[in-house]
Amino acid sequence: MRSVLLATRFIQASKRSLIPPGAWVSSRKSTAVRPSSRNASQIWRNGSVAKRYLLRVAILWCAFFFSSDVDALSSRAVEIGRVVDGDTVVLTSGEVVRLAGINTPERETDQKAAEPLADAAYETLVETLSKGDIFLEEAPDKKDRHGRTLAYLFLEDGRSVQEILIREGLASVVAIAPNDRYLDRFVLAEDVARTSGAGIWSIPYFDVA
Repeated sequence: MRSVLLATRFIQASKRSLIPPGAWVSSRKSTAVRPSSRNASQIWRNGSVAKRYLLRVAILWCAFFFSSDVDALSSRAVEIGRVVDGDTVVLTSGEVVRLAGINTPERETDQKAAEPLADAAYETLVETLSKGDIFLEEAPDKKDRHGRTLAYLFLEDGRSVQEILIREGLASVVAIAPNDRYLDRFVLAEDVARTSGAGIWSIPYFDVA
């Protein structure tokens, strides 16, 4: 009867995970073997560090997705390799990304001179992308005619990179269906920039009806 009770207690402990912290379970003997106090302390510290890291990652992702309406299922964290101009970047993977829904002033090329505020748009994008982790959400129509990935970029606090450029008056809204998910937000930001005469909206070169 005593052996039955002991077996029952062992099964209950297994089901409820009541084995003491820092104990190892031997699969050969099905008994709990407590390691030395030094090893247990090291295991506990390592486990605590891992738990804190995982908790930080979980909080970051929750804060990001709940503070914005970005689609969590189609988004991914990316690393920016370099900025080409105000609306184009290259990831460290080599993937070229064109920011969907906006146009920024063109930088100088062999064929034409730079448009006004092209450098300002470029520098603002560089600064914005240096503020922390970047998340990419691909647009429904994922590629342009040059083979670049069309996407929306977001900061870790949920702010839209495109919207920041628009509000600064360094980008205009150009959204073509089906890549118009954030059109309402972008148009509102552009109205604010226009009204305040920010950036391109203070220059006759960009004065359009």
